[in-house]
Amino acid sequence: MPSKEDRERVQLLFQSFRNVNIAFHRMLVKAATPHGVTPVQVLVMRVLSERPRIGLAELAQRIQIGNSTASGIVDRMEKAGLVVRERGTEDRRSIVLSLTERGVDVWRKTDSRRMELLEPLLALPTEDIEHLVRINERITEIFNTYGEDTPQDE
Repeated sequence: MPSKEDRERVQLLFQSFRNVNIAFHRMLVKAATPHGVTPVQVLVMRVLSERPRIGLAELAQRIQIGNSTASGIVDRMEKAGLVVRERGTEDRRSIVLSLTERGVDVWRKTDSRRMELLEPLLALPTEDIEHLVRINERITEIFNTYGEDTPQDE
C-alpha cells in the first residue's frame, strides 16, 4: 500500500501533466477555431501533410485513435472539402487519404498559428527540454510496460 507521501507525489505528477495537457489543448483550439477546424482535425491534417496517400488504419494509429473514430473524423473533413479519399494505385481495393488544396491551405494557416502560439516554449533552456522529453519517454515506457500485464477496460 503506497504511503500518504507517495500518493501525494503521484497526484502532483498527475495534476502537472493534466495542467500541461489542458494548456496545449487550449493553444490548439486557438489555432484551429478561426479556420473552422477542431484540434483533432489539425492532427489529421498534420499527418496527411507529412504522409499523403496513407490509409485510414495508419492515420488512426499515428494519431492514436480507433479506426471507427478516425473514419468519422475523415467523413466530416471530406464533407468540409479538406480531405479526399481515393483508390490506391497499387491496390485498387484500398482507399488512401490526401489533403485537398483547401485542406493544404487550412493546414498551413493553422500550423503557422499553432507554432506562433507555442514559440514561447523555446524560451526554455535546451537542456530542460531534453530532460523533460527523457522523463516523458520514461513515464510512457513505465505505463506501456505496466499496461502489458493488466487487463484493459472495454
